[in-house]
Amino acid sequence: MRLGAVACLAFAPLAQAGIEANGGFESGDFTGWTQFGGIDYDFVDTSYPHGGSYAAAFGAVDSSGISQVLSTTAGQQYSISFWLANLDAAPNSFSWSWDGVVQSPNLTDSDATDYTNITALLTATGTATELSFSFQNPTSFWLLDDVQVTYIGDNTGGNVGAVPEPGSWLMLATGLGVLGLIRRRRGTGAP
Repeated sequence: MRLGAVACLAFAPLAQAGIEANGGFESGDFTGWTQFGGIDYDFVDTSYPHGGSYAAAFGAVDSSGISQVLSTTAGQQYSISFWLANLDAAPNSFSWSWDGVVQSPNLTDSDATDYTNITALLTATGTATELSFSFQNPTSFWLLDDVQVTYIGDNTGGNVGAVPEPGSWLMLATGLGVLGLIRRRRGTGAP
C-alpha cells in the first residue's frame, strides 16, 4: 500500500508555471503590469480575493485598465485563464485583448456577478504578446484575480517545450528515492 502511494506521488502530473508576472496580484500592487486610463479608482487589496490574499479592483468613471507584454513564441499556443467579478449592475464595461485583438467576453452593462473563470486558447504571432484588460464602472468595481498564461505547445496539439516546475522535479526525485529505499530494505530483510 505504501509503495502505491509513493508511486502516485512520484509520477504526479508536472504542473506548468504561468509566463505572466504577478497574475494573482500577491505583491499587493500592480507590479509587473502597466496601468492606463483613469486609474484613480484602481487598486489592489485584500477585500475580495478569489485566490491568495489579494485581488485587483477597477472603478474607473471613464476607462482604465492594465496590460503586460509577455515573452512568447510565434505560432505557439497559450492558455489564458483569469477570474472576473462585477460588484454592481450597469453602467459598466469590460474587455480584454490578446496581441491587440479583443477577445470574448466583451461585456457592456453587465449585471453584478460572482467570480467567473474566463479561459481561452490563443496563438502568439510574435516574440512579444500584449495581454490587456480594460474596465469602466462609475458606480462600483470590477474585480480581477488569478490571471495565468501557460505555454501549451504547437498548433498541432503537441507539447513541444513544456518545462516542469523545479518543485515537480524535487517531488519526482524524492519519490524515486523512497522507492529505492523500500526496495533496498526488502532485499536485505530489514523490517
